[in-house]
Order: sequence, then C-alpha cells, then structure tokens
Amino acid sequence: MKVEERELSATCARLTGAGLALRLTAASGCMVPTIRPGDLVLIHPVGARPLAAGDVVAFRRGEQVVVHRLVGVATSGEWQTRGDAEAGEGVPVKGEDVVGRVEGLERGGKRLPLTPWLAARAYGTLRRWAGRVSRRVGLR
Repeated sequence: MKVEERELSATCARLTGAGLALRLTAASGCMVPTIRPGDLVLIHPVGARPLAAGDVVAFRRGEQVVVHRLVGVATSGEWQTRGDAEAGEGVPVKGEDVVGRVEGLERGGKRLPLTPWLAARAYGTLRRWAGRVSRRVGLR
C-alpha cells in the first residue's frame, strides 16, 4: 500500500487502531544504539498491557511518526518521551497520539525482539558512554 507522506501518521494510527502491526524504516539516529537508521521498526498496537516508562513507542507528531522511549509522565498527564541518543527534557506526548508499541526490529535481515532487558542494556551503555565523553571534554 502506498501512503502519501502527508497522510502517514493518520494512516499508521488507523492501522494499529484496527489491530494491525506495522513495519517502518527508521530514518534518524535519535534512538541509537537501540534502533539505528535503516532498521525496520516493528510497531504493534498497545494492546492489553499498559504503557510504562522504558517502553519504546511510536507516536504522531504532525504528519510524522516518531519513535522514542517513554521516560515518565509529565505534570500535564502526558507521557514524557526521549530518544536514547538525545539529552534534555524530551518531548511530551498525549496518549491519543501514541500509534503503538515498538516490539522489535529487523537489522541486516535478522529479527531482533525489543525486550525490556535489551532496551535497558542499550540505554545504560549509551548513558555510560555519554558520561565518559562529557567528563573528558570537561562538561562534568
């Protein structure tokens, strides 16, 4: 099915709302090292298991579909999200803008589950690496 870019986020929301899974290609490096540019991201409907901090989700931002990690709940009741490779406050997201949960990815023809322990390990590795770099350049 060919989808016009201006309709992408709405189409994705309709498909996961109907219980269908999606495969989209990651275009940016905001989720490195967990998800790399060019990886196929497997997005499933949220389902019965409620969202929790640490989950990786796809959400609508304008006409784009963005993949970030849930890092907490903002004071307004929205989810606070951030890419694994990003620093700072992150992006608040309303619950109705969440398209689905990222359950896995395909890289180099291999399917990799995005399990909580794998995601936590990748996130911890990134944080340790960022801390070392910032100490070396005198930011901490």
